[in-house]
Amino acid sequence: MAKKKSNENNNANDKEAFAVVADEVGQNENGHTGSNHRTRRQRMDELDLQIIDLLFAGNSSRQCAAILGKPVSTTQRRVRLLIQRGILRPTFELGYSELGLKRGFLHIYLEDGSIQDVTSKLLLRDGIYSVGVHLGNSDIVGRFVYGTSRDVLGLIGWAKELDGVDRVMWSEEVYDMSASPNLSNIFNNRG
Repeated sequence: MAKKKSNENNNANDKEAFAVVADEVGQNENGHTGSNHRTRRQRMDELDLQIIDLLFAGNSSRQCAAILGKPVSTTQRRVRLLIQRGILRPTFELGYSELGLKRGFLHIYLEDGSIQDVTSKLLLRDGIYSVGVHLGNSDIVGRFVYGTSRDVLGLIGWAKELDGVDRVMWSEEVYDMSASPNLSNIFNNRG
């Protein structure tokens, strides 16, 4: 019975913290920001931000709980809620190098082509597992996996033939490193 009351108190504190953060980031009572109602900021409190940073650093929910001095159930509930709200996305990644495969980036510069058409065609190509539309240098960046140099040559040749493509470049990923985005600092320094 005492445990149930404790959880109710935690839930009440969570709701209060979420409400405070929502006011700080400028949401109206409907949860919308500014005049663009398609963009909706999710509400998070300091504990959510700390959990996200710890997860990005490679910690499990149990390790996060121990580091933060919180019950495991609280941390697991927070992670579940962050996933349900679309703030966190659980992913699985294939160990490509363990399978003898390499990863690369395909940089596509468009002449006058439709970004949507090119990205859709890229995603249908074997070996390409992710496509992003970018502002700045290249218009589209596709991540792909390959076994041999011939695979890369075939992919580049095919991509150059797509309607509206001006130029194609590629790079091989040698290794990948991750770090925590330090969301607490980012949100606290928005001023």
